[in-house]
Amino acid sequence: MRLGELDQESRERYEIPEHISGVVIHEVVPGSRADNAGLRPGTVIMEVARKPVSKAKEAVQAIAKAEGDILLRIFAGQVANYLVVKQLADK
Repeated sequence: MRLGELDQESRERYEIPEHISGVVIHEVVPGSRADNAGLRPGTVIMEVARKPVSKAKEAVQAIAKAEGDILLRIFAGQVANYLVVKQLADK
């Protein structure tokens, strides 16, 4: 998954309101746990494990540090929701 800062260009491209904060998803790897959870480009990650994120590096570190399933607060389709990103099963 490739994340980026929520700048004006991203807000316009993905129609994200000014009052939403977080980091925006630019790319999701097919078959990844993010893909399996339904995350798509344009989705904003507002929180990782109930902690707000505002920088892409901060979100990447929080996601990497999380063990098992990850609770995200996201903004997608003009709605904010919580989403559990399941750990991938061993193959």
